[in-house]
Amino acid sequence: MKILVFIIALFAYSSLYSLEYTDKTPNLFIDCNGCDENFFREKIKFVNFVRDRADADIYVMLNYQMTGSGGKKYFLDFVGYNQFNGLNDTIVYTIPNSTTEDFRRNKITEKINLGLVRYLMKTQFADSLNLNFATNTTESEKKKEINDPWDYWVFSADLNSYFSGEKTSNSLSAYSSLSADRVTDDWKFSLGLNFNYSESNYLYDDINYLTLTKSRSADASAIKSLGNNFSAGVWSSYSQSTYSNILNSINASVGGEYSILPYSESNRAAIKLQYKVSNRYYQYEEETIYLKSSEYVLSNNLSFLSNFKQNWGNIYASVSWSNFLNDFDKNRFDAYTNFSVNLFKGFNLNFNLYYSSIHDQISLRRAGTSVEDLLLKRKQLGTQYSYGGSFGVSYSFGSMYSNFVNTRF
Repeated sequence: MKILVFIIALFAYSSLYSLEYTDKTPNLFIDCNGCDENFFREKIKFVNFVRDRADADIYVMLNYQMTGSGGKKYFLDFVGYNQFNGLNDTIVYTIPNSTTEDFRRNKITEKINLGLVRYLMKTQFADSLNLNFATNTTESEKKKEINDPWDYWVFSADLNSYFSGEKTSNSLSAYSSLSADRVTDDWKFSLGLNFNYSESNYLYDDINYLTLTKSRSADASAIKSLGNNFSAGVWSSYSQSTYSNILNSINASVGGEYSILPYSESNRAAIKLQYKVSNRYYQYEEETIYLKSSEYVLSNNLSFLSNFKQNWGNIYASVSWSNFLNDFDKNRFDAYTNFSVNLFKGFNLNFNLYYSSIHDQISLRRAGTSVEDLLLKRKQLGTQYSYGGSFGVSYSFGSMYSNFVNTRF
């Protein structure tokens, strides 16, 4: 009975669009970052893959958001062009973190095939379509899923190391982390521990130069959802850093966020305002340029963030301002933008730029920095600004098809 209802609903839904039948094989363009496009070409044989979205009859944009358990919630947006103009759809599904890469790419392929059914119903492939409907979730399994014995908490641990060497130099680095996260519609909790160790040795004129940096940190946060556009949270953290002259640092913050667009639309577009007030205690390894060995600092931070993922490209931009509430001369301004835009067929523009105005380096050592420290980057240096960026364009022309896969050599 369920199968019959599903088939009737599918045909009724597709009949809402008065699209003419076509015997032309549809052109498909899949817009995604880091996905296995060769795998898609091997598994999806009833379309022509094209290398530019301007040639597509069906455009598919693949985005995802991280879930509280470390998995990914995928959003597959289908947009029809030419003979399929006006035929659009979205498929949403979640893949847990415990799965393999092969499982994920097979699941993505399965969902792309499902989304293409509405388009193929208007093509020569309509008579070849076959529908299978299956459900493996019993009522007892659903109940077990609701009564989660872990109460939605997810724990993870990482340990990584790297070493290299030659006759006159060698290096060793290690990184470890522990985290615990719990994410529901109402609350978002996060706990984390991190440790970094880096050591490098250089032998020059029978003198050994050692570069050693260590840092460790702990953080915790709790964020409460307050409707479709608001959220509020508290944060706390502890850190140490030999590079930044910080023996101990303890921070407590409270803040709020207003999303101009509803959170439900954040997969494609997001515009947010964030504000935080922080109280931090610093204990320094060495006396600072302000003659301090320890101090309390009260500060605030205001940020504006925007992110757009559309079929013409991606744009992200953020600006943030922070200052000490007891001394407005100690402040910082950060701006960052990144975009990738398809201006016209075959032509893509990629650009990113950041700039920081820095007037809040209160932990700099009074003793200054030696030439060795400067060259080996063992200690933080004073500055009033930093900047960087990249710019690139790409253009391609020729055959619009990209159906074939050849992995030789």
